[in-house]
Amino acid sequence: MKKKLLLIMAILCLVALLAGLLVACNDKPAPQPEPPTDPSEPAEPGETGGLEFYLKEDGTYMVSNYTGSETDVVIPVKHDNKAVTEIGPSAFAYRSLITSITIPSSVTKIGDQAFYNCLSLTTINYNAAAVENKGIDSEVFRNAGTQGEGITLTFGNNVTSIPDNLFYATKAPNIVTMTTGACVQSIGEQTFANLPTLTTVTISNSVTDIAATAFEDSTGITTATMPISAVNKVPQNSLRTVTLTDGEYLGYDLSDAGMENVGFAGCLTLESVTLPETIEHIGASTFAACKELSSLTI
Repeated sequence: MKKKLLLIMAILCLVALLAGLLVACNDKPAPQPEPPTDPSEPAEPGETGGLEFYLKEDGTYMVSNYTGSETDVVIPVKHDNKAVTEIGPSAFAYRSLITSITIPSSVTKIGDQAFYNCLSLTTINYNAAAVENKGIDSEVFRNAGTQGEGITLTFGNNVTSIPDNLFYATKAPNIVTMTTGACVQSIGEQTFANLPTLTTVTISNSVTDIAATAFEDSTGITTATMPISAVNKVPQNSLRTVTLTDGEYLGYDLSDAGMENVGFAGCLTLESVTLPETIEHIGASTFAACKELSSLTI
């Protein structure tokens, strides 16, 4: 009797063990839902890591912050298949490791002090076609590049206007070279004002409207390539080498014909001038008192 009882108990234990194994094999964990995508994390391939994005009410993105370690920062035209239209206030402020920044064509608004104290900045590739004007106290690039050898500022060929006060700051960015793209038509008020380190400017023939104060107090410019229409808008305090690329009339006797007087009279530092093939008239007083002028190429 005892043997039968032990045999029955053994069979029951074996059945229980097999049942447990069967349940274990079929008991798969329930699938976990994927975490929602955080719009502050870059999702597009090729984006600079560490850019944070904020989805605005209009369905476009604003770059709100940068926490990455890359020195060359490229802001994308799109993030998560939506346009990047804004760079937020102080988005890159105090990012002293950044040496290069590329602003895309899609951007239409740049916040105050967006690049404040980007001390190592040496390159700005600006491609925003038309950004809204900035106030005089916006100081977008305040103190940028002041620990480096200077900033090279280049505007892309899709840029049509350069807004008021964009590079003006009471602590000026260390911009040394500025080149406009082939489609820039206007340069706003005080855009390049108060830039003591700016030495070289290239203004494309496409520019037809330069505000009177666009280069105000940027008196260190030594080399300028520009159409004749820009001559009176670029400070001549330090000009040494000038290449004129377009225009027909140059001179201080043009008012007799109802035209603006344009020339270099009194530019004591001027050494060399190259005139455009389109030149038709040079006034008698155009180079009056230019004592250092030694080369005039037509």
